[in-house]
Amino acid sequence: LPQNLSVVVTIPCYRESLAVIHPVLEALACQETFSGFSLVLILVNTHDHDSGGVREASLELFRQLVRLCGDLTSKEIEFRPFFKTFEDKKSGVGHARKFLMDMAFHAFLRAGHDGVITCLDADTLPDRNYLKEVIRFFDQNDKVEAASVYFEHVLDQNRAEIIQYELHLRYFINMQRWLGLPFAYQTIGSAMAVKAYAYAKEGGMNKRQAGEDFYFLHKFTKNGTLGEINMTVVRPSGRISDRVPFGTGKAVSDLIDNGTAELCTYNPKSFLVLRPLLLQLHDLYNCKELVIRDSGVREYLSSLNFLQKIEETRLHTSSFLNFQKRFYTWFNAFALMKYLHNMRSIYPDISISEGLSFLFAALHLKHLDNQLDDLLALRMRDRVSGYGATE
Repeated sequence: LPQNLSVVVTIPCYRESLAVIHPVLEALACQETFSGFSLVLILVNTHDHDSGGVREASLELFRQLVRLCGDLTSKEIEFRPFFKTFEDKKSGVGHARKFLMDMAFHAFLRAGHDGVITCLDADTLPDRNYLKEVIRFFDQNDKVEAASVYFEHVLDQNRAEIIQYELHLRYFINMQRWLGLPFAYQTIGSAMAVKAYAYAKEGGMNKRQAGEDFYFLHKFTKNGTLGEINMTVVRPSGRISDRVPFGTGKAVSDLIDNGTAELCTYNPKSFLVLRPLLLQLHDLYNCKELVIRDSGVREYLSSLNFLQKIEETRLHTSSFLNFQKRFYTWFNAFALMKYLHNMRSIYPDISISEGLSFLFAALHLKHLDNQLDDLLALRMRDRVSGYGATE
């Protein structure tokens, strides 16, 4: 590999076709130029429990990619396809991402310098400035170790369903940002980037069948080293899929199966009743009594031995900033998810339309009560607002 290797793009392919991945590879081959060399690693993978038809189709895709990648490789970018059968029964997209990202890390190790590893999916189109903006972001933000890349789902397939699902994703993150939570970042597997050495330092990618993106990126929120890249766009497909137990494809499939049912999302009251706790962190640091009026929150905190944990946190910190950081290391993205699931028994999920009505009022945005317009408004806000360790 050339010494100026700057970025390695990783693309797992499971039960895919050339028609799906070809436009993605073409988009990478036609990127805006920048001073660096790019390597694209594509893994066509199967599982040992797959049918003979799936394995043969995957081998044929691999043979097609070998020919295509030879044609697309240039002085600025090289495409390398691989084929692998995973024997682990629990293997999934996390396992495939780990295989590729480990390979990318070793490429930088051989090159003798750090660089950027990015994650795409076989159905996720990057804009022409994708590689250039990813590199520029990390060059200009030397304290950032990983980043969530701005995304917009393609709306030509299953339009109504994917609009609802993306609204749910943006509603969930914006409700967290309304609370001021420091870990409020989108975690989309096809919209991630990480510095190679930081990837190794944090133990690399996990092997989860789904949710691997959530668990991976939140390794970096605990240190405040996760950022947002908003100057480019990746565009995941809105197609249905049964390849993973949850995520975009599964959510769209479920919505279609449910007919006219509207997607449900977390009740804003669960966020609203949590707010007094977060506003009292300074008082807790100064040993003042915690005042929580909501009985559900009180019971949940009691089940966690909350006051004991606060006392321990106070004893091991010398300033409020350290206290706050240690608090959010404990009450992190995983803890928030557990809290929200627990509160469902008190504040049941509501329709995405009801959730958006609350969110738009909280953000002082005009709510037009049209889901496409709502999505476009949130996209615009999310792209220009930025969050945390960003440009």
